[in-house]
Amino acid sequence: MRKPLAIPKMFLDMALDALPERIAMLQSCNASTADYVWIFLDGRVLPGRRLATLQLCESGLTLESATKKVDRAIKDGRLQGKPFAFGAIVTTDELPALLRRCGGDELAVATVSEWLTTPVAPGWFRVALVAGSQIQLQLVSIEALRQRG
Repeated sequence: MRKPLAIPKMFLDMALDALPERIAMLQSCNASTADYVWIFLDGRVLPGRRLATLQLCESGLTLESATKKVDRAIKDGRLQGKPFAFGAIVTTDELPALLRRCGGDELAVATVSEWLTTPVAPGWFRVALVAGSQIQLQLVSIEALRQRG
């Protein structure tokens, strides 16, 4: 019997659908795509829930307002049959600390840190999918992403 994926395919599809626009932004700034990671998080559980709340607080909301807004997004997603998920482009240097700060699982943080030490070939981009303690790390072809859309 085949073991199911740790991260649901819908979650992966959402992450990959949103990524080409972010890569185009990086490339328009002449940034090296090898220095960045697309982290896509399930906002219903830690560390995603905490990061969503922190980002809203940094935009000026109080903790109480930010928490209510995240709760509302989770409820709206459930009504639409989709998880509340979001992504962020972060540098390879800041990703492990960000996961720790948001309550990420230490084993997952260690796995991510080790994964980030491997160089990325030109034309490929790092993607980290995080759903609670489940994490899926992969490289995606930038050209394949363009053709996908």
